[in-house]
Amino acid sequence: MTLGHFNPLRFDTEIKIIKDINYLQLEYIPEQILHREKQIKEMSYLFKQPLLKRPPENMLLYGRSGTGKTMSVLQMTKYLREECNRRRIKNIEVFYINCSKAKAPITIVRKLCQQVNLPYSSNDSEELMNSFLKKIDENNNFIIIILDEIDKLKHDLDKDWIIRYLVRAREGYQFGSSTITNSYIGLICIVNDTLFTEKLNVGTMESFGKTHIIRFPPYTEKQLYSILEARANKALTKGTINDKLIHDIAKYSKDLNAEARTAIQLMRESSIIAEQQRSKIIKKEHIIEAKQKIESQNIWQEMRDLSKHEKIAYLSLLIAYELMNNGKTIKDIMPSRKKDNTKILTDMNTVYKIYLALLENYVHQNPVSNRQFRRYFTGTFDTQGLIKSKSIGKTIIYAPILPISTARELLLNELIIEKKKIDSLIPSKFFREVIRLDEKQADEVFNSKPIITNHWSW
Repeated sequence: MTLGHFNPLRFDTEIKIIKDINYLQLEYIPEQILHREKQIKEMSYLFKQPLLKRPPENMLLYGRSGTGKTMSVLQMTKYLREECNRRRIKNIEVFYINCSKAKAPITIVRKLCQQVNLPYSSNDSEELMNSFLKKIDENNNFIIIILDEIDKLKHDLDKDWIIRYLVRAREGYQFGSSTITNSYIGLICIVNDTLFTEKLNVGTMESFGKTHIIRFPPYTEKQLYSILEARANKALTKGTINDKLIHDIAKYSKDLNAEARTAIQLMRESSIIAEQQRSKIIKKEHIIEAKQKIESQNIWQEMRDLSKHEKIAYLSLLIAYELMNNGKTIKDIMPSRKKDNTKILTDMNTVYKIYLALLENYVHQNPVSNRQFRRYFTGTFDTQGLIKSKSIGKTIIYAPILPISTARELLLNELIIEKKKIDSLIPSKFFREVIRLDEKQADEVFNSKPIITNHWSW
């Protein structure tokens, strides 16, 4: 066959594992959201209030990512709009904003203005908010504002301001030259950070205290299996995946983070890989390949918004933690000194030394202070769920949550761009210089098996 006759889209026999890929899309909202009956029942009562001509209620939905918060809210929003259409109600409006894509108050307020066709030219958040409130108060409206992932806003003060303003607007507070008198606002905040309310100031908490708080717990392995089974029945051709493999996907997702999103994504990618490889069924090796691909994508998603120094700090923790022998628990490496009185590799000062060495030898930038370095761990990394911490006496020990080898390679590829590049395994010479180990100790560390688990044994 000549090159001119080759068509990469041509195939003689159709291999079709995926019957309808829409059911494996992350944005797909099923008619029945499994294992969230209690949460939906409570939300349905609160969403019903505007239909009864009562002010919409404030709500706080919290739980880890991928536990059904956004999907449940969007489903209730869909039902509310359907009921408004059926009853020909035109004064109930829902505004949805994902704050992970709008990380400053001014961006959120502008998006609100856009949704009511209100032109804006000002860069003053408060002025724009006043204009928005005046606009929605022109008629007797019932307004529901959904702020998804509001804990992703860059600063706590930003969260305080936007929440306090919208919550108090419904309570008749005067803003600038206007007071909300005709309309009613209900604010729904969706957060992944379970400690979110503790980070708000007292004034905001007083306004936020009447909010209905609805918790979305992590899924169990059994629940993930039933979710996957329901999706597979709709999305995949019968007989292309067996029950054991569905259990394997559920178990992996449970071990990793108990997210339905991860489980569904893994089933989708495994199906696509199987089709690409012209397989008639999904096999375990397809799931393993999909898992590696998803890990890289998800890790980068988690880390992409970190500053350069935060990424180098996290890389330093990964390097230090990987040096521990496979199978060691936190109790095995505590207290903070070994029998020969040398400091353990996960001591925070040692992690900082690795950070300094990375900057000096590979990145060539001035370091942040030791104090600022520690703030990355107590602030950014902790808030974003990138680490786990444990206090033992006066010592706080940190461990990375992300898969270590994959996260390290991604960070190395981005941060270490000079010709003198760190290899996939850090040379023992590096640790002799940085941690001041003698050659025998360094070789023992260098030749030990790396830890690749995502979890700590306590």
